[in-house]
Parts: sequence; structure tokens; C-alpha cells
Amino acid sequence: MNKILQFVKVGAQGQTRTIVRSLGNACPAATSNENATTPKPISWEDAKPFDEMPGPKPLPLIGNIHRFLPLIGEYYEKDKKDNSVFIRKINEKFGNVVRVAGLPALRQSVFVYDPDEAEKVYRNSGQWPMRDEIKTLNRYRRVIRKEVYDEAYGLLITQGEEWWKFRSVVNKVLMRPEITKLYVDAIDKIAEDFVKRIRLIRNENFEMPENFSNELNRWALESIGVVALDTRFGCLEGDLSEDSEAQRLIQTVLAWFELWYQLEAQPSLHHWVDTKNWKKFISTMDYFNETAMKYVNEAVERIKKHPKSDEEDKSVLERLIAVDKKVACVMALDMLQAGIDTTSQTAAVCLYYLAKNPDKQDILRQELTEYAPDGRITAKNNEKIPYLRACMREAARLSPIAYANQRLLPNDLVIGGYQVPKKTPVVLCHMAMTTNPQVFPEPMKYVPERWLRSSPHFNNAHKFAMMPFGHGSRMCIGKRFAEMEVEALITKIITNFNVSWHHKDMEFTSKIINVPKSPLKFNMTDV
Repeated sequence: MNKILQFVKVGAQGQTRTIVRSLGNACPAATSNENATTPKPISWEDAKPFDEMPGPKPLPLIGNIHRFLPLIGEYYEKDKKDNSVFIRKINEKFGNVVRVAGLPALRQSVFVYDPDEAEKVYRNSGQWPMRDEIKTLNRYRRVIRKEVYDEAYGLLITQGEEWWKFRSVVNKVLMRPEITKLYVDAIDKIAEDFVKRIRLIRNENFEMPENFSNELNRWALESIGVVALDTRFGCLEGDLSEDSEAQRLIQTVLAWFELWYQLEAQPSLHHWVDTKNWKKFISTMDYFNETAMKYVNEAVERIKKHPKSDEEDKSVLERLIAVDKKVACVMALDMLQAGIDTTSQTAAVCLYYLAKNPDKQDILRQELTEYAPDGRITAKNNEKIPYLRACMREAARLSPIAYANQRLLPNDLVIGGYQVPKKTPVVLCHMAMTTNPQVFPEPMKYVPERWLRSSPHFNNAHKFAMMPFGHGSRMCIGKRFAEMEVEALITKIITNFNVSWHHKDMEFTSKIINVPKSPLKFNMTDV
């Protein structure tokens, strides 16, 4: 019943990463924004009271808990793994602005399904946009292991001026458009190594193994390791043992997401007593920090011994160390923690939709063969491959890693004609917007052309309907690197293999993030 919490904590934290390359404001709609009539804004005095906003009405004492119970609950889910059910059902029943209250793990919130209202929320988020904190990670970093972080707590848990102080340091390095050029060759080599591994692990029918999801996690760790630490972990060199450091790092990240869900999106007593899951959370984070910091320290020492004289050749870590070593170390930890499962599963989703739509895959392969015949994305051919980015963006529209973004209102705001008080959490339900036929015609079809200005399928829709990276100053800090990693991988795979899918439609599980539930048993035959 409390599973909706995770939606509001992933999309705009500056870490979670759904892979999209900016294509201007390109996105299709049933009608063009240019032809739309802008309604006159409703003043606070003329707006309806907050209590009149539609939504499931809580009962005395029990709130809305009964709506999630077996037999009687309209939002009950037997497997408790598809969080989109509740999100969509309240939209269908109550409309485009919904007040949700009376749930133990979610304080009273407003769920927004209208792009105009979403834009209003984003544009009125204040100088330092805020969201609900990740309470478990906040407690771990500020209380349990305060000495490790030494007041540099990272982007995942900080708010307000404290957040901006950290963000302003890393912005100077990570948000520079040219920074990714330093890693093009290394990321390309990792993608090439992964193609070699595909040829080794596929069976006699050219099918990927049951654990192909873990293979993608290994690729993602290898990629983010190069970016964050200038280090290759060796994840793609043969089979990793279960107790290897690289494999255990992957497992700790997966465990972190699961424990986050169990402790914050499900009923838990960990605020009052040290529960089993809370103890496991601490031990999981301890192992991650100890292992990751070992690599961070090795990288720092390597930089000291062999500093680069040319400023333009200095890595992300080297540039951050020059500004603030504490910030550099914590940012490296955050990049590792946020850059494995999210990136790997985004790549998996893109491969899935290309496998299910061979005609689109053929178009992409033709584009790549013409402009990237060696399977490399470079500064010279980057602008000539818009279909690749369109394929990625369309996959992210249909199956995003994060269902929604969230903002805490810094001031009173009229939303959907209702008075919403300041400090109210507002959940911006982008997945519902991007599968709304009034926004995207034939929304359940995979049509990359809808993102191409040169295509007859293109039309201008509301640019705030799809916000996988968030908006404004709190936009995802890892955006450019995530894009680069997945672009390189998809390019290598599609230029080397015909990818197909011979199983029932993909099922997804959504707790903290939305990921494929089905084994990723793609068929990959040589082109």
C-alpha cells in the first residue's frame, strides 16, 4: 500500500539516469502548442480550497490503508511490483490533479498529470528546488557514518543552500558540454569489449543467458568506473566470481535499491528500533563505501604521482580534486552508486524495443552503417545520427526508469484551479503523460520518428510532458555521461548483431526504479 513513495524520489535527484539526448523540444502531440489557447491564470483568491481537490478520501484512523488490502482494496496488487497501477487508476478516476493522503509512508501530496500544470510547478520551484529526502541514506550519512562524509554529504540527500554549495562545485566540471570528449575512446573500447563478451556467452541458438541483466550491470560498472575513477574494474574479463569486488559492488547497489524500498516505501519500525533490514542497510552501505573508497584513494594517489599538465586533458576526478577533495571523493561514490543499475536497465529497455520492432532496428542500422561504419560515435558524426537518439528517447518514453519527479513547493501555488499550500510535495507523473493519447498519438506504439523534425510523424507537444532528467538547476548531473555510455553500447550492438526477441512481452517490476522483470534473453545473430 505504501509503494507509491518511490516514484517521488528518483527522477530529479541529480542522479537517477534515463537515457535521452536532447532533440530540441521535439515530441509529438495531438495538437500543436502554437495553436493552443493559453487560459487565463486563476488567482489564489479565486482558486478552490485545497480540501476540495479530488482524490481518494481517507477514513478516520485508518486513512486510505483499506484501499490496498486484499479482497476489499481497489488498489491492491497481488505481487506488489507494479507501482504504475495506482498512479494510473487515480488519474482515471479523479482527473489530472489528485490529492493523496492517509498513507503511512507518504505524507499528503498532490499528483499532477497535466503538462501545463507540471510546467507551472517546475517554474515555481524556487532558487534551490527541493524534494523529499531519502531518509535512510540521510540517516546513514549524517548520523551512522558522519565521520566518513565530513560534512560533504553529496547530491542524493542534501537540500537548499547546502545542496547548492555541493552542486555548484561539481557543476563546473560535470555540466561542461566538452567534458565527455575525454572519455569517448575509453567508453567505445568498453562497448567493443562487451560485444566480444556477447559472442562468448550466447548459446548455440545465439540467445543470451538468463543472467544477461547482470552482464549489462558489469558493462555499466566498467563504464562508470572509467568516468568516476579513471579505472577499469576488469568486469568484462571472463566470468566474475560472486565474491569478487566488482560483482559485490554490483550486488550492493541492487541491494541498496531493494532496502530503500523496504525501509521507506513499506511499513517499517527502523525509525524506532534497529530492524533486520536496517542493519542490513548499514552493512550494505559500509561494504560499498569501503570498497569504492579504496578505488577512489588509489585513483587520487595515481593522480598525485602522474598529474596531467594540460588542463584540457585532466579527468573529472582530477578536476574535482583540484577544487575540493572531499567533494571529489563523495561525488565519485555517488556516481558509482547511481550509475550501474539505472544505466544498464535503460540500455536493456532500448534493446528490447528495437528487438520487438525490427523495421526500426533496420532503419537505425542503416543510419549507423552510413555515418558510423566502424561503430564509433565521434564529434564529427554525432549530429548525423538523430535516429539513434530518437530510438533511445522513444524507449525512455514507453518504459522510463523513473515514473515521476517530485518537488516541494516553496510557496503557495494554484495547481489545476486549487490552492496548494507551500511545502506540499507535488508528484509530477510523467509516465502517465507520455502514454496519454491526447499528448502522444498512438502512445503504446514504438515510433522513434515522432522525435524527428524531418518526419511526418513529428509534431510539437508540451516539452514538460517528458522530463526524464528533471528540470532547471536540479537537472540530473550525470546526464551527458549516461547518454554517451548507452549511445556507444547500442551503436556497437546494432552494427554487429541482429537483435530479436522470441518470448512473451517484457514484464516490468517497479519498486524504487522501473526495470525489466523478465530475463533478458535476446537473440543476437551476426549481421
